Amino acid sequence: MRFLIILLDRYESLLPSYIEGSTRNSIIRQYQQWKGEHYIPNQVDRALHWSSNDPLEMPLMTDSQWQLIDKSRKKFSAQLLSSVTAYIPAKGTKTLNLKRKSNETKSVVSKRRQNTSNQTDNSSTGFIWDHQNYSCPYDSLFTILYNLWLENSIEWTEIFNNINHYMETLANGFTQVQEETLSLEEARNIVRDLLHQDHYTMFPKGKNSASIGELATILFKDERLNGRSEIYCENCNYINSDYPDNVGYCFDLTLQAITTTFQWISSLTLTEHDQCPECLETLVHLIKFDEVPKLLILEYSFTNIRTSHKIKVKAENNSDTLGLRGTVYHGDNHFTSRFISSNGTIWYHDGITTDRQCTEERNLCMTNSEYFIRFKEKDFVFAVYA
Repeated sequence: MRFLIILLDRYESLLPSYIEGSTRNSIIRQYQQWKGEHYIPNQVDRALHWSSNDPLEMPLMTDSQWQLIDKSRKKFSAQLLSSVTAYIPAKGTKTLNLKRKSNETKSVVSKRRQNTSNQTDNSSTGFIWDHQNYSCPYDSLFTILYNLWLENSIEWTEIFNNINHYMETLANGFTQVQEETLSLEEARNIVRDLLHQDHYTMFPKGKNSASIGELATILFKDERLNGRSEIYCENCNYINSDYPDNVGYCFDLTLQAITTTFQWISSLTLTEHDQCPECLETLVHLIKFDEVPKLLILEYSFTNIRTSHKIKVKAENNSDTLGLRGTVYHGDNHFTSRFISSNGTIWYHDGITTDRQCTEERNLCMTNSEYFIRFKEKDFVFAVYA
């Protein structure tokens, strides 16, 4: 099937000129190196789709070398003459074993159906852009969340379920993607339709892009009372209000007088628009989490705030350190993103250009804050810590 698709691409002049060879094995290997081992052509039926958990593995084989027949030998051996019709494998090739024991077959089937709770492959997966209903805000954020979820699906499913019904729906979609009953894009569209139904002006359809800041704010607004909010004046200690709150996990730091994300997380304060009735100074909003959240989104586009690799979050009952796990960019009415795996590898995704794949860049330890300010002529929007 794959070889027929390659021949069709060659016929339509879609292949690079350097993909050539005299055998099917060498051509397919070059095609894999060009497109990537996880690339799935559109012509492949859904039932035949492979994935990172069920890869289409092709053993590396060395093409057989041509050998000249020694014409000086005028007689053939009796053994050769008696086996003219027998199959003789070419030198350097491996014989295919077409028989498989029943218990071995069951083992292979069960391995394919197994839904592992941890991502172990060295790649990341992204969402394909919808050119009819612009989906890049969802693609960029969901790519980060999906790859994060893959690292420990059991733990992140529980975390998402506890936030709100949108995130619960997203986690359920991710699970169905792993069970191969939904595509990534179908899982995305279910959440998108739900958001459109509840907030149709905020999350429109068609060629109207949504605000990714508003998307993150809605998705990560906890429906539980998970902390307290205190609004007060730093100048005269006037307390405007102090109340239990369902604190969200997305914060706009654009107006904050800070230099790094680490500095802001140490105080967990936001500047209010209201003034103190006593001294007319601007009021401050102090955020207190009961427990350290597992994920935070910090938005600070077009600022001089530096992106820290790690932030230490303090709560009423505990403290913990969150690492940088993703960044989102915007330019030319299009959003892209980077995902940072648990081992520090940075992966770039653009639903238009990289399609389902993510492009590997470098390790986080080899970068500084300037590395994340701007990328591929697009400006930084927000960071995801987890």
